[in-house]
Amino acid sequence: MPALEIKGLRKSFADVTAVRDVSLTVNPGEILGLLGPNGAGKTTTIRAVMGIVAPDAGDVRIHGQTPTIELRRRIGYLPEERGLHRGVRTLDAVEYLGRLKGLGRAQARYRAESWLGRLDLGDATSRKTDELSRGMAQKAQIAATLLTDPDILILDEPTQNLDPINVKLLLDIIRERRDAGAAIVISTHVMSQVEDLADRIYLIADGRGVIEGRVADVRRAYAPNAVRFVSPDRIADLPGVAELRAEDGSYYAVLDEGVAPETVLRELVQRGVRIDRFERALASLDDVFIQAVREAGRDA
Repeated sequence: MPALEIKGLRKSFADVTAVRDVSLTVNPGEILGLLGPNGAGKTTTIRAVMGIVAPDAGDVRIHGQTPTIELRRRIGYLPEERGLHRGVRTLDAVEYLGRLKGLGRAQARYRAESWLGRLDLGDATSRKTDELSRGMAQKAQIAATLLTDPDILILDEPTQNLDPINVKLLLDIIRERRDAGAAIVISTHVMSQVEDLADRIYLIADGRGVIEGRVADVRRAYAPNAVRFVSPDRIADLPGVAELRAEDGSYYAVLDEGVAPETVLRELVQRGVRIDRFERALASLDDVFIQAVREAGRDA
């Protein structure tokens, strides 16, 4: 059974349709990358799941049930709009958010201390929230999101304001939560993180879902007629290759229309070129994103 299921979601504000047709599922132990350009409807979709806005049509299910306050408490939500209570100690601010989710005082305090420590904020627990850097404030809010050990996580731009060390720390935590069985939705514009983390993607454009599938399958479906290969040899022109680029010890070759990768491989072997790796090039998620959004705009 999906941990989170959305069917036929639609939401308008006055004469603007923010979401016109969104249907997706997220299973336990799975990471879904929720992608789309600004204004596509991602945030409205998330707010409908959280009960912040009421959809005009469609259905949201949490563990197969109509959402209730108690069910939504099982969701760890890091919203797009950031904000901690100002002028209070960081530990108190995070503890308070845990108590709002149903934790007792002692349990909320213990978990707040534990997660702030895990996120390298142990020395900042007594500092006022408005004294924190943007990166530290981001980590404090991540701690609050994880405080209740949620079995569904919805993270909107989770690595915002984090340096590379803390990005790695957070991505490791996300993987741990996935491996522990949590269903995770990540909404971000950092496509490289989605490629590394996500099992599947759901791309929204113009308020509707336009791509859904496993990351590798989507990248393969949008792949150009191109190959990548690694060789220590210097290579110039190749027959059947429209463009050949050297990239950090490897080569990227765009093939002429109708030319198969095997033709290029055969030519390299016949030339005696040393080949360490040869593979069909997959589209990056950046390329998929751009092409899908353009196509959705033409179809609108």
